[in-house]
Parts: sequence; structure tokens; C-alpha cells
Amino acid sequence: MCSLTDSPMARNGKTIILAHDHGTEIGPSGFEGVEERLDPREVFEMARHDAVTALGIGKGLTETYYPSYEDDVALLAKLNGTSSLWSGEPYLPQNWSVEYAAELGADAIGYTIYPGSNREPEMFEDFRWVQEHVVKAAADVLLVLSGGAKVDDRAFLELVERVVDAGVRGLAVGRNVWQREDPYRMLDALERVVFKQEPAAVALDG
Repeated sequence: MCSLTDSPMARNGKTIILAHDHGTEIGPSGFEGVEERLDPREVFEMARHDAVTALGIGKGLTETYYPSYEDDVALLAKLNGTSSLWSGEPYLPQNWSVEYAAELGADAIGYTIYPGSNREPEMFEDFRWVQEHVVKAAADVLLVLSGGAKVDDRAFLELVERVVDAGVRGLAVGRNVWQREDPYRMLDALERVVFKQEPAAVALDG
């Protein structure tokens, strides 16, 4: 793993991470209407788009598919997760190590914590252990927007425009790309908003 300055995850100091950890955490319902994208290769191909600077995935997809794409796609390794079958307090246990992620070619790691959960202290303790195993460059801090559930095209792009204007360095986006009928149109628009700083309305109509 390397600093943001040298990382393939950044382009002019900004990043767009295409997230694809939803198959486990949300389940098949997250792919309603876009069932063809249950095949991870569909999303891996999207990650080859010029707008995407990294793909955020978990252990299984990394082991199974990433070797075929490692020359084209930077990897953000999502270290923790659980299934959509869990119904208790939100908690995502770590399921692979920083060292193993690095061995598989990770350029960075991703880790989810649910503040306010009754298991929040446990999650922060887990994350503290992860942090101790990650070599960090103090000058390189990457703050990104988490895309969340799918919303209207214009509303999502306007949100991205606002946070980029506020100094956020990019975003991690999944459902707001691959749940759309034409995901490449959204990637084109995101590239214009994040990297070219075009207004959302112009990027969407361009």
C-alpha cells in the first residue's frame, strides 16, 4: 500500500471508488431490475471506465475475480462485512487481514463502522487493530463521500457537486451507478463533476 500522492487510486488528488460489496450485505434484492449485474464481471468491467480510480470489494470477489483485472483497476479492500440475513444490532466483523489484502494487491483498505450501535465500542476496537497494521502517510488524508442508496440522477450529482466544492476528495459509489439502466452515462457525468469540476446540470446534459 502507498500514500495518496503515489496511489493509482487518485487522479489529480481526487478519487471515484466504485463499490461492489452489496451482494453479501444487501443481498439479491439490491440487484432488482439489473439482475445481469449479479455477475461480478459486469461491475468489474464498469471499473475499467476512465472515471473510476478504484474498485471497492471484499475478500471473495478479490480472490476470485481481481487477478484478471489487477492491471486495469486499483483495489480498495473492504475488510469487514456480514450478510443481509443478520437482524441484530449492526455489526460488521473483520473477515480478512490487512496483510492478506496487501498480498492480493490492495492499494487501500475500507472499513465500515456504525456509530450509535450498541456494538460501537467493539467496532472501534476492531478498527483500532486494523489501523495499527496499516502504514499511513500523515500528510495524505483521503476523505470521500459514501454514495448510499440510489436516488434521482440530478439529486445525486448535485450532492456530489456540493461535497466536492466543500473539499471532499471524491466518493465511494455503488448503487447510484450499477443500479441504473445506463451506468456508463452516470460514470461520464461523475467524471465531469469530480475531476473537471463541471456543474451537475451541465455534466448530466453533456
